[in-house]
Amino acid sequence: MYNSVWIPDPDEVWQSAEITKDYKKGSDVLFLQLEDGTELEYPIDPVKTQLPPLRNPDILVGENDLTALSYLHEPAVLHNLKVRFVDSKLIYTYCGIILVAINPYKEIPIYGDAIIHAYSGQNMGDMDPHIFAVAEEAYKQMARKNRNQSIIVSGESGAGKTVSARYAMRYFATVSKSSSKACVEDKVLASNPITEAIGNAKTTRNDNSSRFGKYTEISFNNQYRIIGANMRTYLLEKSRVVFQHDDYHLKVFSELLEIKLEEMAHGLCHRKIATTSDTVIKPMTKVQAINARDALAKHIYAHLFSCIVDHINEALQFSGKKHTFIGVLDIYGFETFDVNSFEQFCINYANEKLQQQFNLHVFKLEQDEYMKEDIPWALIEFNDNQPCIDLIEAKMGILELLDEECLLPQGTEENWLQKLQNNYLNKNPLFEKPRMSSKAFIILHFADKVQYECDGFLEKNRDTLYEELIDVLKKSKFRNSLHLLMETLNATTPHYVRCIKPNDLKLQFEYDSKRVVQQLRACGVLETIRISAQSYPSRWTYFEFFSRYRILMSQQDLALDDKKQICKEVLKHLIQFGKTKIFFRAGQVAYLEKLRADKLRAASVTIQKNLRCWIQRKKFLKMKRAAIIIQQYVRGERAIRHVLNAATLKQSWGAVIIQKHWRRFLVSRRYQLILMATIRIQSFTRGWLARRQYKKMLQDQKALVIQKHVRAWLVRRRYQSIRRFVLNIQLSFRVKQLHKKLDEQSKENNGLLERLTHLSTIHSADLNKYQKLEEELQKTVTQKQLIEEQVKKSKGQTEQLTVVLRIIRKHEGSKLAKEPEAKWQYPLFTRTLENNFETQKESYEQQIKALIDEVKHLQEDRIQLQEQVEEEYLINDGLRKDLAQLADEALVSTRKLLLYDSSKEYSFN
Repeated sequence: MYNSVWIPDPDEVWQSAEITKDYKKGSDVLFLQLEDGTELEYPIDPVKTQLPPLRNPDILVGENDLTALSYLHEPAVLHNLKVRFVDSKLIYTYCGIILVAINPYKEIPIYGDAIIHAYSGQNMGDMDPHIFAVAEEAYKQMARKNRNQSIIVSGESGAGKTVSARYAMRYFATVSKSSSKACVEDKVLASNPITEAIGNAKTTRNDNSSRFGKYTEISFNNQYRIIGANMRTYLLEKSRVVFQHDDYHLKVFSELLEIKLEEMAHGLCHRKIATTSDTVIKPMTKVQAINARDALAKHIYAHLFSCIVDHINEALQFSGKKHTFIGVLDIYGFETFDVNSFEQFCINYANEKLQQQFNLHVFKLEQDEYMKEDIPWALIEFNDNQPCIDLIEAKMGILELLDEECLLPQGTEENWLQKLQNNYLNKNPLFEKPRMSSKAFIILHFADKVQYECDGFLEKNRDTLYEELIDVLKKSKFRNSLHLLMETLNATTPHYVRCIKPNDLKLQFEYDSKRVVQQLRACGVLETIRISAQSYPSRWTYFEFFSRYRILMSQQDLALDDKKQICKEVLKHLIQFGKTKIFFRAGQVAYLEKLRADKLRAASVTIQKNLRCWIQRKKFLKMKRAAIIIQQYVRGERAIRHVLNAATLKQSWGAVIIQKHWRRFLVSRRYQLILMATIRIQSFTRGWLARRQYKKMLQDQKALVIQKHVRAWLVRRRYQSIRRFVLNIQLSFRVKQLHKKLDEQSKENNGLLERLTHLSTIHSADLNKYQKLEEELQKTVTQKQLIEEQVKKSKGQTEQLTVVLRIIRKHEGSKLAKEPEAKWQYPLFTRTLENNFETQKESYEQQIKALIDEVKHLQEDRIQLQEQVEEEYLINDGLRKDLAQLADEALVSTRKLLLYDSSKEYSFN
């Protein structure tokens, strides 16, 4: 792997190849073998001797920081990003102070609150690269140094800039929750969809592209909690609102503004020209009317967008004092399309300014690192893009010539382009004229060469109504806002996030090397790599270096106690030594890795040699022992054949027979002894087993008896417990029922008492009435007696009157004969008196009879009430007796159960 290089490839930009033959200086060809096995003769210029870049060792491939690579160049960066993105599914990679974020076009579960809390309080290099790590670094530096911070998120359309900026603000909102009830952090997050709904648009590379730059300034108090925010927007792309031309839109526009359609049409088609004496209304041409209409639409769109941003800022205002702030800049990066117009020119101009600020900041960080470690830093160089910025914004630059042409009534793009060519063509190396177009010019930006079409530059630069044209051109709002942005960024500590779009088809985890390398060249990542490569890109602590490369050190070197001194002695001619780190130039770590691999390879060969020697020796000794045994058997067979004859055969045969019988006798006797011993052992063993079995059966039987009694006792005890429990439940239930019955009876008694009380009240009333009736009866009887006495008196008087009348009749007979009326009046009067007396007598007798009947009824009711009261008292006495009897029975049952349980326990014990 250490003899691998990178060579250009039309499809993958770079491809890996292995050197098959050593290169000799002055040779014009390098023999290579591609990864697919193809042999290749790579041409080399013998004069320049420009060899292909070397490939990093495998240990460095997949590093989470690109500056940790030993060979720092474009193919190494491209390959490292591809390995992390495609193979490891990691979208974030550090490049020094830059976080490279590749859009995966897929939801990844790495943005939850648990991940936020995991990164909170951690140093930037302690955990894997992440947007939360950059946000934590900005928050930590703000809290430690009381210095304002900025996070600059850039990239082309569809690279994920807005999402990254949103995650950064979400991190701040989570780790620095405000204590107020205003929920400022929620308002900051909620403002993003509003601005995106108005300022986003569909482009050829992204369906929802942010067509404006946004700088969100999040304010913190002295406790570093969010108290408010402020939003500023830049480079709003307004030309898209005039792409669709329709009279219906003009009608709707007039209705919304409550303007008559005729007046609006007249205003768009005519122009006022003020002279010294009068104002002339002049009709415009079709092109002028279209330009006026487009300028009005863009002006209203920009005003509407600004109004929405102002309302958002009003909602994000705060009353407290701002201590520090962190700004998040979301702005599209360097853009180059097939057709580039005024919008791309402004975007690339802004990116030139941002790149210059980035170069100066990276260069300053490198200087601070070297000064901290006492390393000379004078050799570091970087590409300054100030000439390109001067070409655009300096006096008599492109923008000033454009403003000058816009002030002229007859100004055209052709005249402006001619001025540019007269001033800069063949005079400024950054300005070129295209070969195939007469209405375009080329600028060599830091990222790439871009050809701009002049059509529309003047109108888009005016971008206002005719009445306001001159005032607007006197003061360029774009340049002032950009200047204010750069001042803000320079006054803060910047942190950089470069978003990369891996492919144009929005496929998940697909890596198009051509598109990626184009963006890497444009976003400044490769410039950072180049600056690092010029100095000492690889940096190891002394302990890390000693642990890995001690295999390359001699015993004399290892005899020293100080590891730092050991490292200096070994590498004093190769590298620079800092206070805490060792600084390597490009390729030196790879060379050390090669030496280390060679040493390990030599050690491996030695180990393999000794192991193979031991295996072969072991095999040889085994074969030697086998050969000696075979030789012994062969030599024995030869000796037997040499001494063998008939006498020896007969003697040998007789000896064999004798040995056979003797061995049989010995074996038979041994067998009989063993048999007898075996039988004896078996008998003792069987007797012992039988006795053990009998003893076990006896124990089991006793255990069964014990278990039977114990189980019976347990069952009886359980039965008694259950019985006591049931009896207690029954007793409780009966007592409860009796209490319930008593309660009901008491309620009935209360009812009866109330009824008796009522009846007694009625009885008392009846007695009073009875007494009154008796009194009335007595009065009636008295009256009767009086009447009878009166009647008697009346009879006496009547008799006396009769006697008197008779006397009168006798004395006045004549007179009575003469007056016939008196003859009938007297008996009539007498009869009337008698009738009145009889009538009065009969009424009194009826009243007396009615009173006597009523008194009789009252006496009967009184007797019935007395009988009912007596019955109720008898019933209550019976219930009391039943309750007392049940209580006595319950007490007796409880005592019996307690006596029975105690006797059972005593008998069991």
